Amino acid sequence: MFVDRSGVERIDTADYNWRKALGVRDQRFVDHVVCNVYGGRSGAGLAKFGGVGGDGGDVYLVADANKKMSDLQPSARGGGGSWSVLKLKGEDGVSSQKRSIKGERGQDLTVKVPLGTSVCDMKGKPLIDLDREGDMVQVARGGEGGSPKNEFKSSKGSFGSFKLYLRLIADVGLVGFPNAGKSTLLSRISEAKPSITAFPFTTLHPNVGHVRYGDLRQISVADTPGLIEGASENIGLGHRFLKHVERTKMLAYVADVEGFQLNQTSPRRSGYETLLLLIKELELYDSTLLYKPAVLLLNKVENKESESKADHIMQSLQQAHVPDSIKQYEPFPFPEFKTILKISAKEKLGLERVTEVFREELDKVALEDEAGGPIMTHEAKKERLAFDLTHGLVS
Repeated sequence: MFVDRSGVERIDTADYNWRKALGVRDQRFVDHVVCNVYGGRSGAGLAKFGGVGGDGGDVYLVADANKKMSDLQPSARGGGGSWSVLKLKGEDGVSSQKRSIKGERGQDLTVKVPLGTSVCDMKGKPLIDLDREGDMVQVARGGEGGSPKNEFKSSKGSFGSFKLYLRLIADVGLVGFPNAGKSTLLSRISEAKPSITAFPFTTLHPNVGHVRYGDLRQISVADTPGLIEGASENIGLGHRFLKHVERTKMLAYVADVEGFQLNQTSPRRSGYETLLLLIKELELYDSTLLYKPAVLLLNKVENKESESKADHIMQSLQQAHVPDSIKQYEPFPFPEFKTILKISAKEKLGLERVTEVFREELDKVALEDEAGGPIMTHEAKKERLAFDLTHGLVS
């Protein structure tokens, strides 16, 4: 299942079909869990002796860097093959007794969740994010112990249903079409070991690697499954994993200068067409992603012919040219790429400069954050306002 941008839950048929075609076993990357949470029931009071019942236990979620969302996944399956709902409950309080006038309070239940967990309502609306180690939120309160205030009666704890979504937190998010070379790039510049083959959709779940520098600084880089033309309509792997780049500080667009063709019945797209389609798919998912600081990595530049294709892409970008073949997919606006690099991840060409650029651009982002955001010219502000109005981001 997945929740689309309007908050409607849908069956992720594309994900299932691709897994079936690739013969992948059902060892899915778990990035969300549905849970019902119950505060513990309180103990009853003892009116004859003025005894007070113990409160029910509360339920808390706390962020822990060592936890995975799969640790929370119930092992039993519910009806229709869907995963059962995780039940979390605080301990019940103890009733007041003759020999123990004050009933013992029920123990709280504290559940560890991964960093980057977003607690959402059942429609997918975010309520709170647990991004830092030790971040905690109470999701259920235990019932109040029986006392004169409530006629010494036992009371139920609060109840709620929530969806816990994992959104990876990384400095840089790699985005691109299948076989653009994202996984190869990640494996070359970090310690990550993602699956790499010449077949589309070998990356079936996000991978995060860390780039380490000589002064011990580290930068985290996230690689997500490749998008394809029509991903906004849930073709291919759809938009399921794009939420993992929402929290990145910058995006690195990885484009294969040779272009992309999904299969023999699909149109062959040039490297430039593929790049524009990628930008359009990001816009259709969440147009605010186009606001993020971005760099462009033109991959598989290994000879004069491929270098000529890279030059053509750069010239076309400068002119904001949109080929007639994809005119209906014209993105707006074109991202402002801070840097454009020609690289070959496979041949390890230009990768040292890639890591330098990641660091330089992230340093700029940090300075802008300290200054209260990026400094924009009057013309840039006008363009952004026009974009916001066009996309309904402001009224």
